[in-house]
Amino acid sequence: MKIAYICGFSNTTVREHLLLKTNKLRNFLYSLTGHEKSSYFDYAIWNSAFCQEFEKYPEHEFHIVSPHAGMKKSYQEFTINNLKYHFFKSTYSLLRDTVISLFKWRERSVYCDCRKRISAILKKIKPDVVVMCGAEQPYYSPCILDIEGVPVYVLLQTLVSLPELRSVMRYSDVFCKVEDLVFPRMKYVAAGKKYHDYLKKLNLKNQCLPISFPTYMPGKVDNGEKKYDFIFYASSLSKNKGVEDVLHAYNVVQQRYPSCKILLSGRCDVDYLNYLKSIVNAELIETGQVAFLGLCDNIEDKYKIVQTARFIVLPGITAPLNSTVRESMLMGLPTIVYETAVTKMINNDECRVLEARMEDVNDLAEKMLFAYEHPEAMIEMAQRGEKYAMGHFSNKTISDKLLENVNAIYANYYNGIPIPKELIDE
Repeated sequence: MKIAYICGFSNTTVREHLLLKTNKLRNFLYSLTGHEKSSYFDYAIWNSAFCQEFEKYPEHEFHIVSPHAGMKKSYQEFTINNLKYHFFKSTYSLLRDTVISLFKWRERSVYCDCRKRISAILKKIKPDVVVMCGAEQPYYSPCILDIEGVPVYVLLQTLVSLPELRSVMRYSDVFCKVEDLVFPRMKYVAAGKKYHDYLKKLNLKNQCLPISFPTYMPGKVDNGEKKYDFIFYASSLSKNKGVEDVLHAYNVVQQRYPSCKILLSGRCDVDYLNYLKSIVNAELIETGQVAFLGLCDNIEDKYKIVQTARFIVLPGITAPLNSTVRESMLMGLPTIVYETAVTKMINNDECRVLEARMEDVNDLAEKMLFAYEHPEAMIEMAQRGEKYAMGHFSNKTISDKLLENVNAIYANYYNGIPIPKELIDE
């Protein structure tokens, strides 16, 4: 079977094959305006993990289609370990990007430039099935509006249009608009229960074949003496990831233990970074004990820094279980989270992650204090968590499930064979 996997991601391996701009002028102007420099970094690591697993299925022909910023050419293709990669340019010159942003050309044209490039790539590939990761990503998800005669299986991680999430998400309105356009075209989806219930109201014809997302397997390192007491990390710092609650809870901890140190790692724009720093100043937190670090360009460097902390605090608000929680458990690190249906399942028979009540900052502070005062108990908990993660977050199992669903979709779309009931979430 020929499968096109449309997603957005970057890692060190693919960047070594791409011709990328140096962005010297762009970064010079950014430095004058106080903006973070433009750089190329690892992100959407679950897609990197999927690609690693796809290499193990030589009976299928996989094509990875993805936008990438800073490309010198409009399109590049190459093969790595039998996977065929197709990257198209998602940014232009500084002047052109500024004009496009100013006049919101892409939003008004529903990202027609990206759609044309994806359409050309798919015409060349001629896939049997298209798998698309994310309905909210404007640089590629609107391509579903142009795909005819091929089944599309959409994997949903976060649904930014869900009414209860709109108030806490800091996404641009364009993400919701893109989702609203894509939803009616989705026949085959992978979504959590609450997402699927919402989608059913919008499109009664969709069929949900749920899967989990893979986890990038981080390397474990011995950093010797720990540099920080707590670390919060995410691809981006945002309210829905829990960073604001972490700062408020940390204030309580530091009042009792002034020498306690915390690191917040992740990208964010200048305005939001200043807002987070204003929380530190307003609550009279000892600023020397709080460090901010942007997202590391190389993901392995990030994991090395994460492992310099005694405890990881990851109180995600909107997701049932953020990928960072799985990563932290796989590294054998004591992890503090907000309670969700998934964390309850993880802690079903014994404590493997330390749970605080959802959005209860006082309880989160109590859990952080417990960790600080009982490090031996936390280490024992982390050992149980690592064992659980190794047994339940297998990427092979997840990839096998994805391909089982894809095979069922192929048979249903082309041959009219009903999808097995055990694969469907009604």
